[in-house]
Amino acid sequence: MGSFLATLGTGAGAGAVVAGVLMAFMQGMFGRGEAKAKAAQIITDAAGDWVEEMRKDMATVKAETAKVSGEMRQMRYAIEDYTEVVEGILPAIEPNHPAEAAAVRAAGRKLRRVI
Repeated sequence: MGSFLATLGTGAGAGAVVAGVLMAFMQGMFGRGEAKAKAAQIITDAAGDWVEEMRKDMATVKAETAKVSGEMRQMRYAIEDYTEVVEGILPAIEPNHPAEAAAVRAAGRKLRRVI
């Protein structure tokens, strides 16, 4: 909740929104007739502007998330391919380097658990 409030207070022109809402609130509380209508319009406009900024921010976040997700999927496939190749050569090096081959196999198992 704290990061949301920090974002609200600092981003997307929120300072202007908050100032507008406070001004409208004061007019609405202490004004009459036309002042109350203007106050309501200010609040409505400020809320609409804020919602539009949040919509744009969410669209950006969704696009970035999709990009990162695709990159992670490509990395996972590349790691799987690499692991298969490395494990494929283990029989050739195992007779002369059994401890190293065992370590590579263990690292491969660990890697597969992660991906």
